[in-house]
Amino acid sequence: MPDQGAVVVLGARSLVFHDGTLGPLFSAPSAKRLLIFEPRLAQSRLVTEALRKLSMQNAVVIDEAVWRYEGELGLYVLNPIKGASYPEWAGSIASVRRDLIERHVRGEDVAEIKVRCSTPDCWFGRFGVSKISYLQIDGGGSDFEILRSINLALHSPSVIRLAFSGLDDADKARCASYLYPDYDLFHDGMELLAVRFKDLL
Repeated sequence: MPDQGAVVVLGARSLVFHDGTLGPLFSAPSAKRLLIFEPRLAQSRLVTEALRKLSMQNAVVIDEAVWRYEGELGLYVLNPIKGASYPEWAGSIASVRRDLIERHVRGEDVAEIKVRCSTPDCWFGRFGVSKISYLQIDGGGSDFEILRSINLALHSPSVIRLAFSGLDDADKARCASYLYPDYDLFHDGMELLAVRFKDLL
């Protein structure tokens, strides 16, 4: 990938669980800065430790959510009552929507936690991010709202990857319409990849 800016990851669930697709991007010279936003402390600590082992000096893990305002945000997560058992991946899911979590776990095992949140402009300004080369959003069903909060015209990401699995059909369509025709779109129902090939030449 050309030397075009920062790699930004919003939601680190896929980094904690079996996703190796970002490894080459993290270590590429094109990644002037790697910003990973993960508001849940347990998850952010796992990512921080993994990056430390890789000696990635250009990486920063930020334990806040990216949202449309600055302050506090409620997230629904798995908090199993005594005797309940779930696969390990269930502990990594989080959403501002309780109903999305309840698709995977029992309602009595869902709890709300409060996390800090800030706007994209706040953090991008703090770290001097202008151009984004790669943007990944795993927003627990809020991908479209997070996507809209980022000034794509200003930051001009060359590649955008959205986790589609938590979205309903209407939100998937909104994401696609928002990005097309500026991006070529590829999706398989689980994720959407939006690419501006002219930026990669």
